[in-house]
Amino acid sequence: MLGCLLGALGLDLLIELLYRQSLSGLWAYLSARPVAFLVNVLILTLCLSLSLFAKRKWFWAVLIGAVWAGLGIANVYVLSYRVSPLSAIDFAILQLDWSFIGIYMSVPAFVLVVAAAVLLVIGLVLLYRRSPKSPVQPRRGLLTLCILLLSVAVLPELPLAAGFAGNAYSDVITLTERYGFVYTFSRSLIDFGIDRPEDYSARRIHAIAEDVLSTETKAPEDVPNIIFLQLESFFDVNHLEDVVFSEDPVPYFRTLKENGPSGFFTAPSVGAGTANTEFEVMTQMNVHDFGTGEYPYKTILSHTI
Repeated sequence: MLGCLLGALGLDLLIELLYRQSLSGLWAYLSARPVAFLVNVLILTLCLSLSLFAKRKWFWAVLIGAVWAGLGIANVYVLSYRVSPLSAIDFAILQLDWSFIGIYMSVPAFVLVVAAAVLLVIGLVLLYRRSPKSPVQPRRGLLTLCILLLSVAVLPELPLAAGFAGNAYSDVITLTERYGFVYTFSRSLIDFGIDRPEDYSARRIHAIAEDVLSTETKAPEDVPNIIFLQLESFFDVNHLEDVVFSEDPVPYFRTLKENGPSGFFTAPSVGAGTANTEFEVMTQMNVHDFGTGEYPYKTILSHTI
């Protein structure tokens, strides 16, 4: 148990150091949110404690630790080309083909990853053969597992536990920054989809439909023609600082703004979050109702008619 705890402590420090990329950033996180750090360590301890149910405890502990270390390294790589940290949903929508290598990874980097994976497998095989066997104590392991599960489940729910309010956020950027990578990734594993409303039923839907269909107001003959343009496709270049144009480069857009509704609204994120901003605008649904780091376009909307 003590070995699992110490291993989890060192592993979480490594993962957070990789994510924050400086000792000062790591120390700021540890000093500001010690409870969050403790929760991350307990989650890793819980994972490592699964090795207590095997005879080759060292092998399984190293294997579990290697998986988490690999996730931490993968998170650093993901953050090199986007602002949103790695989450479980990325593996659900991942498509491994040659286009992936061309877009997200260069050929030399792919070769290095494959070589590292091969060396890791060889090392694990050697460790498995040389790892000493020890008797399994199922009662002791089960008791340890239950205590850790209870701690991980209860600690984040304590009222204002040293500023821990992870349930108040669902975007992976805020969660990872405030409460650590291990907690956020673990939450994304179990928090997905949207909960069904308590009063949802066929009878309820029929009642709503009857109210809508029984209205005397007719639909207008002239319906608006709405076009959605994301920032990646278009933006008003007149807002560029220190740039002067001889004439309005977007006159038609200017006319639409002057003769119709227009304005600004604040988006919660940039980069990986613009697709969810588009989803919220088009559907008027709150992405916070979905899972941690979930992209409805890639999950529920990809197989729902």
